[in-house]
Amino acid sequence: MTVSSINDLRRMSLLSVVKTLPCVVHVQWFEERALQLETLDSQLKKLHSSVETLVLHRRGLYHVTVCSAAADNDRLTAFDPGQPG
Repeated sequence: MTVSSINDLRRMSLLSVVKTLPCVVHVQWFEERALQLETLDSQLKKLHSSVETLVLHRRGLYHVTVCSAAADNDRLTAFDPGQPG
């Protein structure tokens, strides 16, 4: 091989790398975005689970408050001096 043919091969290989570079970068961009979407999806599922847990705790608190208020009301009406009894 001559020096010019080696240089021609280098130029051709460099040219082929440059031609495929946008495709590689394009694929990498989509792979990065897909990974970001998977991460966001996982985070949203965790957030949804946390919100569901919060709702269940709040419902429990509501029921305890209602029962407590009813018991207090019963207790107050049982000892109300204005009530015949």
